[in-house]
Amino acid sequence: MKKFIFALATMVLGIVPAMAQDIANIPDNSVYTLDATAEAGKQVVVSFQMKNSEEVQTVQTWFTLPEGFTVAKDSRERLMIKLSTARTESDLHTVYSNYTNGYYKLGVVQTSGFPFEGTEGEIFTATIDVAETVAPGEYAINLSEIELSGLSGTISKKGEYVGKITVTDPTAFTETTAADKAQVEIYNANGVKLPALQQGLNILRNVSTGKTSKVTVK
Repeated sequence: MKKFIFALATMVLGIVPAMAQDIANIPDNSVYTLDATAEAGKQVVVSFQMKNSEEVQTVQTWFTLPEGFTVAKDSRERLMIKLSTARTESDLHTVYSNYTNGYYKLGVVQTSGFPFEGTEGEIFTATIDVAETVAPGEYAINLSEIELSGLSGTISKKGEYVGKITVTDPTAFTETTAADKAQVEIYNANGVKLPALQQGLNILRNVSTGKTSKVTVK
């Protein structure tokens, strides 16, 4: 099974947000990243999540990346940090970001008085370039000065979190057995079962355990 997952990572340019960490132990009213897996010379989309027990309208955090990792820019030289629609609509919140002295600052501001929906899930994503010179291993994403605000003011201030990007060696996992494939089902974002990976978001489900992970194909 492990060989199959890493083989998929190679097929989709190393863009695999992982679901390995213990989310249950992350404290309420905090922002964190899902552990991610990538390859050197490719991009990885990192998911920034929020877990909150109170209604949150505005989020702000700083984060740093290790050497060899940078937030990608689009054709207009804007940082590729995007608001997720998993917990809000684009006309209810606006994401902003900038880079200063080695720190990325980003936040989501409410524009209409509505809080985020729910108590857990993705609020924005960051597309990160991984340099070809980055060696296989584990690298930290450090979040600091995390602040959440609601109708009554500040809910949580100056929190911290350390996330993880694992850079793999694409030549180390190349074999995929028929038994491995039989244990994994592939679905699109609408829950429709697929015969193989397709462009966009794919949901992988382990038939034996029921656990799922996401693969984004460009």
